[in-house]
Amino acid sequence: MINGNQLFFTRLKKGWLYQYKVWKTAVDWIVWLYILVPVLFIFFIQYHSLYSGQTAWVQLVPLELTWFLLFFLSWTGVIRLFVEHGDLLFLRQNKTVLSSLMKLGIYYSVLKNTFFLIAVFLLLLPFWLIYEGVSYAEISIFFLFVFFFRLCLQLVKQMLAVSFQNWKLLLMNIGFFISSFMIFLVFYLSSFLVKLVIITLVIVSFIFLYKRRLTMTWCFYEDCFREEEQRLKLTSLFLGASGYPAEKRLFRRKKPFLLFPNSMQLYKDRTSSNIMTELFLKFLLRSKTRLLFMLRMTGIFTFALTITPFSIKWILLPVCMFSFIHFTKTGWRELKNQPFFKLFLYKEHDETVKAVKKTIGFVTLPSCFIFGFTVGLTNYSLTVGGAVAILSALLAFFYIKREMWIE
Repeated sequence: MINGNQLFFTRLKKGWLYQYKVWKTAVDWIVWLYILVPVLFIFFIQYHSLYSGQTAWVQLVPLELTWFLLFFLSWTGVIRLFVEHGDLLFLRQNKTVLSSLMKLGIYYSVLKNTFFLIAVFLLLLPFWLIYEGVSYAEISIFFLFVFFFRLCLQLVKQMLAVSFQNWKLLLMNIGFFISSFMIFLVFYLSSFLVKLVIITLVIVSFIFLYKRRLTMTWCFYEDCFREEEQRLKLTSLFLGASGYPAEKRLFRRKKPFLLFPNSMQLYKDRTSSNIMTELFLKFLLRSKTRLLFMLRMTGIFTFALTITPFSIKWILLPVCMFSFIHFTKTGWRELKNQPFFKLFLYKEHDETVKAVKKTIGFVTLPSCFIFGFTVGLTNYSLTVGGAVAILSALLAFFYIKREMWIE
């Protein structure tokens, strides 16, 4: 007789052993000696100086930002269920064992969330205690709220992902993001008693969502794909950093997420440069994950440029612009490693470089314009914002055209 507890711990042990082998393969003693150990040493020195109140740069950082950092961290992570494709033959018919496996997977996710948030709160503790004067009681209340708030976000995101597709999913995610931010903002600005009421409602919501998730067995295939992605996440990260992206699993063929849903030609003049530009542009903007990440980067960078002090904005502006440009550039390396692209006969000559740079410009210049407009508007006026936006876009354009190296 299959036991849900034994099956869960067997898969958990197997998963951790796999992650350990991947980590051990990628991080040898050289990496530890020359990278990780110095980084950890510098980190502990900085952390000690924060507790001693001797860190001058903290005065330049708005400490309110540390609280809202928790909101963006709440949108990370995923609820694990530990189901596999092979369970379709045996385990799915046994609802008791399957339910037990899913329950233990959610309990494991709760435990991971606990350790993750404890680590984050310990990192931010000196900011709140030494420089902002927040009491331990207030920090504990905030921890309790963020803990259940993050679990609710993970469950709702998972339910939305299996219930909606394409533009409907985009609209639902945008609406959910705005509503969750409003809840977080209300909690941050409320009194102690109101915070207790909100925490109670969030806990009740988590219990309801937890029970609801256990009954959603109709999305078994999507759950299996998600579990496989989580298992290979670290492997893909190391391979991607090495320049050899891991092969992605094949999902069911779907219509492109938002842009270019119909495979129509963008250029009537079918030159090699135009074909390459069209191919790269569709590859970037048809990917739901990449498109949403670029929109999220634009939003986060704009928010950071809005709240940072006057002098920091001018330093942060080129950092945001070049970070966004070089993230978009990584799409070219990813495209070259796609199986379908390897069948495409092309040569890396001037026309190819021109096409890649043109595509990167199409995608990144609007965001660079927004970054510049935000800095000019928040520092001076609407007119200056427009001028800084145009200058930022021109700077990005000339950097992409003249200085950026395409491999």
